[in-house]
Amino acid sequence: MKKFFLPILLTLAACLVVSAQEVQSGIPSYDNLQSLAMDALNRQDYKTAYNTYCLMDSVYCKQLKTMCDEDQRLRHLLPKDGTWPDSLRREIQTTDSLNIVRLQELIAQYGFPTYDNVGHQGVNDASLLAQHSEPEFLHWFLEQAKSAADNGNFDLTWIAYMTDRDLDHQDKPQLYGTQGLTRDGLTGMALIDDIEHLNERRKSVGIGPIEDYLPHMDMPDFYFHPSLVDYRQYSQECKRLQHWLKSK
Repeated sequence: MKKFFLPILLTLAACLVVSAQEVQSGIPSYDNLQSLAMDALNRQDYKTAYNTYCLMDSVYCKQLKTMCDEDQRLRHLLPKDGTWPDSLRREIQTTDSLNIVRLQELIAQYGFPTYDNVGHQGVNDASLLAQHSEPEFLHWFLEQAKSAADNGNFDLTWIAYMTDRDLDHQDKPQLYGTQGLTRDGLTGMALIDDIEHLNERRKSVGIGPIEDYLPHMDMPDFYFHPSLVDYRQYSQECKRLQHWLKSK
């Protein structure tokens, strides 16, 4: 009986061995948990070590979900016409900034979020937060995500979304057609490079054809937003895209 309960008691103790600062932040210290796990490994108490590592991952996931939920709650308040009321815009910007500071802390403590340590939901939550970060951090996060994806440890779909956003920050055409633009109540697609092979690239990262994606962006037709294309070319370009889609 003692042998059965000892690992559980030691894991519970891991939850309690936190400093006053950790209690305030809600994030148990990585060093404390890591030390407890290593002590268990040295004792060849593998069950306690496993439980402690699981606790570390669980705390990480919970923090990511809390931040992601607040991110989405605020953005769901945005009007559908694409406008950003000043008060809500400031609240979103403040929340985004705080979320990224916390995400950087979590990564420093628990490592980069991958399937191995936070699961699929944790990867989704962390990627969404990074998608709404400053260009420098998004670019860094994307590079780490690519390395993880090479080992099958990250979501390729999020790689596509972040790649398009990263390219947009660099004023370059997107690759996967995930980024739209809404201004003055008009929504259009941001520029896309090598559009003839767009659906092939989307399929390679697990995204459906662009035709199926457009209704979700309130775009029943495929056209570039006029602010992104010279006015003289706009009508001609829209017609070319419509013809290309119908021929597929």
